[in-house]
Amino acid sequence: MAIRSVRLDNETEDILRSILNRTQLTVTQVVKEGIRTLAQNLDRDAGMSPYEIFTSLDLGPGGEARVSSAHAKEGIKKILREGHDSC
Repeated sequence: MAIRSVRLDNETEDILRSILNRTQLTVTQVVKEGIRTLAQNLDRDAGMSPYEIFTSLDLGPGGEARVSSAHAKEGIKKILREGHDSC
């Protein structure tokens, strides 16, 4: 079993503290669960076709789109960089 040291920024430390206060989990359990969840999400997303990924992005309806059609390519890249929860 490996021992790891990690540095957390203030925001991440606050999130961790909140999780610990709301659950009965230890820091180790929270980190393990986070790693497992990320691995599952990566496995799920790896099986998606480009079309499925594109349709899962919430670009917004017509006049309320998050990006204009003229800037769709750049907008999609930005949304993918930021991450999306609708997959």
